[in-house]
Amino acid sequence: MIFFDIRGFTQLTSSDDPNTLKRTLFILNCVIPAMMRVMYRYGAYVEKNTGDGLMAILGVETNDQETAKNAINVASEMFYVLHDLVSPVLGEQGIAPIDARIGMDMGPLLLARIGLPTGSSGHERSSLTAVGPAANRACKLQGLSGTNEIWCGDSIRNAAPPDKLYLFADVTPQDWNWHYGGNANAPYRCWRYDGVTDDPFATLLGNALRRRI
Repeated sequence: MIFFDIRGFTQLTSSDDPNTLKRTLFILNCVIPAMMRVMYRYGAYVEKNTGDGLMAILGVETNDQETAKNAINVASEMFYVLHDLVSPVLGEQGIAPIDARIGMDMGPLLLARIGLPTGSSGHERSSLTAVGPAANRACKLQGLSGTNEIWCGDSIRNAAPPDKLYLFADVTPQDWNWHYGGNANAPYRCWRYDGVTDDPFATLLGNALRRRI
């Protein structure tokens, strides 16, 4: 489960000036689709667009090792696209660089479609919803993470490629209340992932963004 959040979005929407709101919509129309394209590349299902962020399910059809590898690749590539490709496009319009944060975790989830049966565009539709501790932890980790940071839980770190383990830093808060089997002496640890990417695929997204302006 991956949670992506744009930092400072409340400030961006604090004005009801039409030009400011148009500017905000322009930002969202650059950031959100670009992040979704990265997620889709790794087979993720975007569960929800929250306006200033995304919630996505990853790894439905892959084992833990492949899912963990994809998760850290998705997160690092999202930041690469945001900072190196999207922000320069926004800068051409006089818009300051956008910051974000990511929280993610891995574990069993119950997936179900919640809502009304699919109908016409005038009706509400059902959407795939994930329920489980991993989703709760991922949401919590996103809230704890700092600006432009990727936080994840033990499950992702433990299943990550061995050559990437040095990129994880233990950031478990002292008041963290997730433990293995309810054992207070066995905390389910939190990690900050410091890996970066310069995947050439991301350049295609940057070119696509420029063509849209």
